[in-house]
Amino acid sequence: MKMNIAIIGSGNMGGGLGKIWAKRGHTVIFSHSHSQEKLAALAASVPNAKTGTPAEAVAQSDVVLIAVPWNEVPGALKQAGDLKGKIVIDCTNPLKPDLSGLA
Repeated sequence: MKMNIAIIGSGNMGGGLGKIWAKRGHTVIFSHSHSQEKLAALAASVPNAKTGTPAEAVAQSDVVLIAVPWNEVPGALKQAGDLKGKIVIDCTNPLKPDLSGLA
C-alpha cells in the first residue's frame, strides 16, 4: 500500500527517512526547513517527493513524521494544523542543541 507522508523537519532524520520512503514508492512532502533551497534540493534528489508548508503537507498526507529539534516542536505543530485522523510518528529527541543533556 502506497501512502502520502508529510515530513515536518527535513534534517538528518526527516530527510533520511523521507528519502527511504520515497524510494520505496510512497509520496513524500518535505516541509519545515530553515532553507527553502535545501528543501527543494532534498525533494529533487528522490522520486515521488515534493515540498510544501507544514499545513499543506499534513493536508495531503495519511502519515505525518515530526522530525524537528525539541525546541521547535511547539512551533512546528502549530504550523502543521489539525492532525486529527492522521498517523503521527514522532522522532524528536529532547536534547540540548549541544547534546549535553535533556532540554
